[in-house]
Formats: sequence, C-alpha cells, structure tokens
Amino acid sequence: MIVKRKKQAVPTTSRFASRWRSLGRCAGAMLLAISSLATPAAAQSLYSCSGLENAQIPSVEGTDGMFFRIVPDLQMNTRFSDQMIRHIGRISSALSQRGSALVFVPIPTKALAESDLLGPVGTMYGYDARLAKALYLDTLSRIRAEGVTTINALDASNSLYNPQTSFFGTDPRMSPTGLRALANAVAAKVKLDGEAAQAVSLVPSEPLALASPLRFSLQLLCQVELPEVTAQTFSISNPNKLPIDTSIAVVGSTITNDPALGFAAFLSDALQRHVGRNHVAESATDALAELLTSIDGSSDLPKTIVWMMPIWENPMVFGDQPVRELTAASTDNCRHMANSTASPSNAYQTAFDSALSFENESLKIEVPNSTISQAAITFTNSQGQHRTRNVIRRGNATNTIFVPLSGLWPQGVSQVSLEISPTPESPPQVSVCKG
Repeated sequence: MIVKRKKQAVPTTSRFASRWRSLGRCAGAMLLAISSLATPAAAQSLYSCSGLENAQIPSVEGTDGMFFRIVPDLQMNTRFSDQMIRHIGRISSALSQRGSALVFVPIPTKALAESDLLGPVGTMYGYDARLAKALYLDTLSRIRAEGVTTINALDASNSLYNPQTSFFGTDPRMSPTGLRALANAVAAKVKLDGEAAQAVSLVPSEPLALASPLRFSLQLLCQVELPEVTAQTFSISNPNKLPIDTSIAVVGSTITNDPALGFAAFLSDALQRHVGRNHVAESATDALAELLTSIDGSSDLPKTIVWMMPIWENPMVFGDQPVRELTAASTDNCRHMANSTASPSNAYQTAFDSALSFENESLKIEVPNSTISQAAITFTNSQGQHRTRNVIRRGNATNTIFVPLSGLWPQGVSQVSLEISPTPESPPQVSVCKG
C-alpha cells in the first residue's frame, strides 16, 4: 500500500517571510544594477577620477582624456554686450585712422571647440552645444557689423582631424595644433600690401612639459597619472638675416599667447614674415593695453594688430575703465593740460585754471623714464569734494595709463592728485584725450 504524505500547512507568518525574502532578493539585484549605473565616475573614468566638481578648480571629465572646467568652459551665454561691441568698433576705427589694421579673434570656450569630447556629462550641467555655437556666431556677426575684421576661431578648430584637438586635455590653453590652424585662418585675413616675403620657416625643438595648475588640481582626485601637458615648441629660421618685422603684433592672454605654445611662430610661417611682437598678459585686455601704452606715437604703431580674446572674458565686469583706456589709447588724440608738482604727502598735484568738464574723455598720465604699476587718482571739484579711482596694471607695466573722466561732477574738475607706485623719477605729465 502506498502511503501519500500529507502536505503540511505553511503558517501565515512563514508565507509572508518567504515573500519578503523573495522581494529582498529582487530588490538586492535591482540595487546592485542601479549602483553600477549610478557610480560611473570611478568605473568609466579613464584615470579613476572622482569628485572633480569639488577640485580646487571645479571640473568634469569628458571622453578620451578631455577635462573641462565647470566655469568658464561650460558657459554658454558668452555674448558680448552691445556697449563692449561698440568699444571694439571704436578701437578698430581709431587704429585704422592711424594706419593700423585690427584683426579681432574671439576664442571659443573649450566645451564649444571640443563639444564632441564632452560626452554625456555636459547634460548634467545643462550644456547645449548648439545654443553655445549660435551665441558665439551671433557675437561674431555683431562685431563684424561694426566694420571689424573678425576671425571665426571655431571654424579653425573644427578643421582639425581626430584625434587632434584644439585644446589640451588637462589644461585650459589651446594646443599648438589648434593654434597652428588658427594662425592659418588669421593669415588669410591679413593684408600685406606690396611687401616681399621673407622666406622664414619653422624649426622644431624638443617637446616641452608645461606647468599646469589645472592638471595638478585634477591629479589630486585621480588614481591614475594624467598625461602631461606637452608642447612641441618651434622657432623661426632667418637664414638671410632679415630684420624682424615689428609691423605685425600679436596680443592676448596665456590661453593663446603663451610663448611656449608658438602662435607667433605659426603666424610667421603662414605669413612668411618674422612676427616680432607678442604681448601676453593675464587677460587679452591687459595685453592690448600693454602694447598701446608702450608705443612711441603712430610711427611705432604696428600696421597689423591681431587681438585674441577668449569669448568668456568680460572686460566690463567691473566697469568700463579697461575698454575706455583701450579706446583712448587707440585714438591718442590728446591735449596737454598742466604740469604736475610734488606735494609734501609724496603725491603730485595738477591744478587747472578753471573747472573743466571732461565727459567722454580720459586722463592720460605719463611718467618719463619710469613705469606705473599702480596709481590712485583723486579728483577734486571747486566745492572741495573728492573722488578717487585706482588703476592696477596686471600685465607688464608701462609708463602711461589712461583713466576715464566720465561720471564725476557736472561742474567739472579743478584739481587732480596722483599717487603713483613705484615713485617716478620726475613729475608726471597730464593730458586729456578723446575716448
């Protein structure tokens, strides 16, 4: 006889426990899958980087070893204000009247130039490459509408073939490859009337590892060593011992004009002229100010000035003084007002015969045989009221500064007091200039 074993009834609590265990196993599997998707920083980073947004220079990692600063590389709305564009037009027009042609080169952000290497991380910060490009091109068209010769640096960047990039992967500066393409684009716009070529050529030297604060900041949060910022440097051969052409000047910030990056050499090769002036400063505005305040009249003014400005640089963020200085220095239409005399307080005083109003003009201060790194200019009206403006040279100091005279008093200024560092050897010369 076959005896069938009777199934035992499962207690209610056991049934619930079994169900919870099943749900727990499913939930565990789901959490494991989610965690593998939610922590891609270390898993997907080529260099095992994490927490880059908290770096000393907050950044994100794109693809193929390309890193981007959150600010300004991921900025989209980098349009110049209408006032800034008008100033660029005035600078170009004033230089043209003095026989110098301005070539303006707005440099795109790294994310715009290398948008194909940004990867999905860009969407986390709301970056839209199409919108950024539209705003960049809009700025170009508005500057060109002012009659300024303007280079589309984005087109030059897009002309490169992969895996060439126009920016370094772990540094904010443009790469020599990108700068060489940009030099060719600039050379196509520069007019050299009736001048014979100098038959110059590029001479390569050993690759040079460049110091990079950004790479250092990133490396602290990456387990694998990041690629060094290495540039192939070049010099210009001059077998016929021809004179250096000082009629062409290149001005800009370290993003493009670091001498180790070779833009001046690339432009020399493209133009077949030994470009002899390369002014570099913390900002493109400072670099142009250095050039314009160091020349000796129109005879020393370069025939062509290539002004390279990062599109994210905003010279007017703290007021119009920087671009007003460039406008006045470009015009250099000045009238001498009065001689300065030393005062017991180690300042220089300039008194005017009558109160003068200088709206839309700038004060020009020159110190012969000296330089001005810093100056405090105190204006006084006929009622004894005072206002002080400060100038700090972030680039190489020259012997001349320009200070806008607008925004003072309707009744004008009767006296100016100057405190200059370093202390000049002789009293400053004071003039008033258009612009």
